[in-house]
Amino acid sequence: MLTEQEILDAVSGADVAHIPCKFEVWLSDLHKIIDALDDCECSDEVFWSQRRCYVPLNDVFHWAVSDVEDLAASNAADFVQAHQDCKEAKAYGFGSMLFACRVRKMRPQGAYYKHIPREVWPLFDACGPERPAGPLNPVGTDKIEEYTSRNQ
Repeated sequence: MLTEQEILDAVSGADVAHIPCKFEVWLSDLHKIIDALDDCECSDEVFWSQRRCYVPLNDVFHWAVSDVEDLAASNAADFVQAHQDCKEAKAYGFGSMLFACRVRKMRPQGAYYKHIPREVWPLFDACGPERPAGPLNPVGTDKIEEYTSRNQ
């Protein structure tokens, strides 16, 4: 995005034709996001709505809560990296969730671990501090192993 000073400098030089409009900037950002989705082969894990791209995270962080994390050109490289990290661990389909956890610096709720392959638990654990049990996180970090072995 151009700063106000860059726009003023361009206008004062009478080279107005080269000032990108908001749409052009948005379109450029969109191309970065599409490239990231193409690199990850995960377009079915991301939703679009009115010039906004987001990763759905229903129940990932909090019990019975619908949630999303924005995917933008500014974090597209982080999105790709999360997918590559999961792919290396042979845990396909968890890159978008790992991306969101890293952005928020937060682990998934304990009960959600039963859906995540054990091979990538360390990647998710590295996203944030341990989470105690509570109303929106019924399984604290200290009970994940016991809960997942009973409920898989």
